[in-house]
Amino acid sequence: MRTLLPLTALALLTTSATALADGSEWLAGKPNDAVRAEGAPTDKARIYLAAEGAALRLASVELGVPRTLRGAGGSAVVRYGQRYLGLPVLGQSVVVGIGRDGDVTRVVLSVARDLALATTPALDVAAAKVALETAVARTLPAPERSALVVSPERGGTLLWQLDVRDSVGGSRYWVDATTGALFGTRALARDALGRVYEENSLDTPVPIDVELLEMDVATPQYLNGWGGLLQVTNWVSGTSQNGYTVEQTLVPSDGTNFLYDPPADVHDGTDGFAQVNLYYHLTSMKTFAASLGVPVDQPSWKVTAVANAQENGQALDNAFFSEMGQTGAYAAPNLIAIGQGTQNDFAYDSDVFKHEFGHYLTHNAVGYNLGQTYTTSYGISPFSGAIDEGVADYLACTNNDDPVMGEASLGNQQRVLTNTSAVCPDDMFGEVHADGEIIGSLSWSVRTALGAAAADELVWGAIAMLPDGATFGDYGRALVSSAEALVTAGTLQAADVQTVTDLVAARGLDNCDAVIALAPGESRNLTTLGLTMLASFFGGTCAQLQGFGVSMPALFHFSRQVGASDTGLHFAVHAVPSGGGNDPTFSIYGRKGTHVTFKNGAMIPVVDQYDLKVDVAGIDGEVVFDAASAVPFDPTAEYFFAIVNTGCPTLALSVTTTTDGAGAGGAGGGGAGAGGAGAAPAVDDPVEVTSDCGCQLPGRSEGRGAGALLLGLAAAAALAGRRRRTTG
Repeated sequence: MRTLLPLTALALLTTSATALADGSEWLAGKPNDAVRAEGAPTDKARIYLAAEGAALRLASVELGVPRTLRGAGGSAVVRYGQRYLGLPVLGQSVVVGIGRDGDVTRVVLSVARDLALATTPALDVAAAKVALETAVARTLPAPERSALVVSPERGGTLLWQLDVRDSVGGSRYWVDATTGALFGTRALARDALGRVYEENSLDTPVPIDVELLEMDVATPQYLNGWGGLLQVTNWVSGTSQNGYTVEQTLVPSDGTNFLYDPPADVHDGTDGFAQVNLYYHLTSMKTFAASLGVPVDQPSWKVTAVANAQENGQALDNAFFSEMGQTGAYAAPNLIAIGQGTQNDFAYDSDVFKHEFGHYLTHNAVGYNLGQTYTTSYGISPFSGAIDEGVADYLACTNNDDPVMGEASLGNQQRVLTNTSAVCPDDMFGEVHADGEIIGSLSWSVRTALGAAAADELVWGAIAMLPDGATFGDYGRALVSSAEALVTAGTLQAADVQTVTDLVAARGLDNCDAVIALAPGESRNLTTLGLTMLASFFGGTCAQLQGFGVSMPALFHFSRQVGASDTGLHFAVHAVPSGGGNDPTFSIYGRKGTHVTFKNGAMIPVVDQYDLKVDVAGIDGEVVFDAASAVPFDPTAEYFFAIVNTGCPTLALSVTTTTDGAGAGGAGGGGAGAGGAGAAPAVDDPVEVTSDCGCQLPGRSEGRGAGALLLGLAAAAALAGRRRRTTG
């Protein structure tokens, strides 16, 4: 049973080793003389984990090489990725926070403790590629990178991780190294639409002459810098999907100076002004990163930046960062590409460069973002991708001292960080840019309350503490924890921690993990997309997707802890359809003691394990646990619920719980004949939830097109988000 704690500084300091709803464990540190005596953060973390390993249940957990980051207020953060017999375990990590006094202040665990699998693959890389092509029903380029990794699901599965340049910025696929089944996929590009002068061509339209810092001196002199880690190039040919051919031909216009004016034709594909802008603003962000304690000084940080990027000579209305990198003469493990757009050059809005640098920074320094299409045993889990989009917006805007992201490039889709109306879960759709607005605006609210310098340090300290595949709840906890570290450092006052706590709660992040806990009588709202909207991105229909067995799980699960005097529990759902028809159909699943689990279906995750199920044709339905239900009511248990949209229209959902018995209050939800025992339990035996991480890849895929359909889901959610922002 999980005890719900309010998100306050006190609660964070007293959290026990009980897993939160998303599977991560946020634990208070303990004083340790041996730890305090050590100087290096990695030594402190090593000694602490050795001393507390049994209590933390890490005896069987293998950790990789530690990385050290600077946290808030002069604290340090040591991050470990989990390994199994030397192989990376996806989405699993241990994070150790160390205060200025030398003690461990916080430990964040997101680990799998029950791994047991063979690490010799039945398939080699070539066979895995063939199996992947069969799964996605198309020919793919040869993987540019491949590695064996472990999925933590149900004791672990050995996977081939294949990085393939088959889409904008490339894609990462996971293929079962024994069966060849497709486990999952995610895009390697993190993109934002965008147009740079001092800030942009709209607000600062008069170009200024500035010093280009950190240039590498050479003959001929090109736009290279950072001790060989940055090379600014220009597009020659190719596509973002198949790779670019780039060149460096721009040399100083006057002596050693690059004093190029904006071209007469904004569509000039050899525009030197755009290339200089790209170098200048990326370098300003590198300086900003150093102020946060993140030096860009290792070969793994090398980045190729491409100006005037096009798609086989056609406009590219986009910009992106990709860890797929660049091959050929200007090879680098990181790529930032700025598009030559349909109506403008995206290189004229520094928000674009700085947002993409934000992705580059968090990927290389922390690596918590597992992408738009990441899935877990809770279903679709795009939350870490949304956090990274919001963080990238914040980093760009704070560096420009301007809360509007993309005013010169995004048009009416610009993201205004002073807009604090969106909350979790009500305003989340599952598209990372739209959902990320909550993160960006919350971070800006912290900046407004505490000042830029403190907020920048606080936000970066929070980022450093995030577990892999983090939820919005993790980000809220990390902000408060980071604020506490700044109090210890003397940067903030104790009252400031309460300010941050209140801001987190006001945006709903005090209860925004994969499972949202419901209080008695509380009603919560959320949206789940309909199949009509999803099908439209494939030129299909709702009926066709239904024929393939596709259904759309809601982003969030819900839970309710009952009391000793209760005799029954009702979980009621009210649905309001919009877009795609007026005939809603959905299913409600209930489970006692642990969350309803999902596994990979033919296209997107499907429900795997549950106790009760009710299929609803209409706008109201409920699941009831009582003495007569297939799984009888237990007054000592916590109950969990999930909702899946099986119909055509998008649904605005409202959920409530009520109880029967002496302590019951309020009326039960509208039944419409939907209450009762529900469907028979799943065939699989229920799996007891421990504090092991729930951040898992989907189960074995029985069908094809999972990645494409999930990306279609992202596009559908983006459209829904745009409609919300335009009309709201």
